[in-house]
Amino acid sequence: MHLAKCKHLGTVLRDKLTVPMIIVNVDMYTDKLADKDSKTEEQLRYIYDKAIDDVALDLMPYIEANYAVKTGRENTAVAGMSEGGAKSLCTGFKRLDKFGYIAAFAPDTGVIPTEYYKGTFWNTPVFEEFPQPTADTMPKYLYMAVGTKDPWNIDCTLYYRDVLDGMGVKNQTDLVEGYEHNYEFWRQCF
Repeated sequence: MHLAKCKHLGTVLRDKLTVPMIIVNVDMYTDKLADKDSKTEEQLRYIYDKAIDDVALDLMPYIEANYAVKTGRENTAVAGMSEGGAKSLCTGFKRLDKFGYIAAFAPDTGVIPTEYYKGTFWNTPVFEEFPQPTADTMPKYLYMAVGTKDPWNIDCTLYYRDVLDGMGVKNQTDLVEGYEHNYEFWRQCF
């Protein structure tokens, strides 16, 4: 974790604005047998989809077996940025029974069908539609944000918001003035 983030988290803990937690930063590249450097962007896009299941089926059980953590969806969140934002939406909605909190910062296309980047590998959807939560699996908090100067993901982020609104899934979606699709924006999110 970046040193500034560690200091920020330490301040938040000291001021009792949060509780101690485990934060895991997943690279999304979880294919142990493949050489990342020799892959095209299209090949990587499909390899990244493996992270959707790896987080819930491999990483979470490992953490729960080796660390004293609270479990259950009321104590579990998933968040990501860009392609990781799309994967956090996919992970959270695929496992609504495990994740009560979902955040996606400038999420890419590829979660559900959209008109954006149609015909490209970036728009191959994981779901035909967002899974409909039940009363017991409705996200406790769903947050999305995208910068007003983002060259790629404004439309798809707002589209996801509109689809979720139409499903009755409460979410907070912010269009953040002046930010692009880069680490200056990501640092504001995490």
